[in-house]
Amino acid sequence: GSKVPRASTAVWRGISLQTLLQRVNIRQRFARFVSADGYVTGFPLENLAGAVLAHSMNDTSLSHEHGFPLRLIVPGNYGYKMPKWITRIELTDTEPVGFWESRGWSNHGIIQTSAEIIRPYNRESVHGSVIISGVAYTGTGAIRHIEVNIDDGPWMPVEFNPVPQNGVTNWRIEWRPSFAGDYVIRVRAFDGSGWSEQSARAGILVHVVDR
Repeated sequence: GSKVPRASTAVWRGISLQTLLQRVNIRQRFARFVSADGYVTGFPLENLAGAVLAHSMNDTSLSHEHGFPLRLIVPGNYGYKMPKWITRIELTDTEPVGFWESRGWSNHGIIQTSAEIIRPYNRESVHGSVIISGVAYTGTGAIRHIEVNIDDGPWMPVEFNPVPQNGVTNWRIEWRPSFAGDYVIRVRAFDGSGWSEQSARAGILVHVVDR
């Protein structure tokens, strides 16, 4: 079946965490966030400059499913660093060890520059001119360059519309196969530092029925 991207975009509104913390005489270096269900994660205070305690999503008050009453939003971070149902914020001199961090996940949680193919999906049969499309994202700024590769041939640049920092970039390219058969398609993305994901060596397999 069709594939759902691992990242999406929403409009969050809430309280600037930096503004809130400026009202307190802070000497500690870290913040520990505790949720109603006992979930815990933490950050160095210096990494929370753009963080928001969100109370609405897409101009609608947060539902319980999305984190009512407050959800931590830290642009450029994976979801496990943005807990729902926040009930307590603790300031500490010791770096907090969160639920997933204690199980080997990164303490930083910054989204790695990555790209994925949404359509066609793996092992799909296609014919004629094929639209290859997907998304790219990064937690370190903005996507600068996207390339697609067919059967280990030359990497082909993909046109896309730039998006704001930390947003999800949608991309697409039209491809007309030379002959029927199986093809492996790969994609890779580059951020502003020129870094590209290594997972581009993986890919999807499509079967071209005819041209």
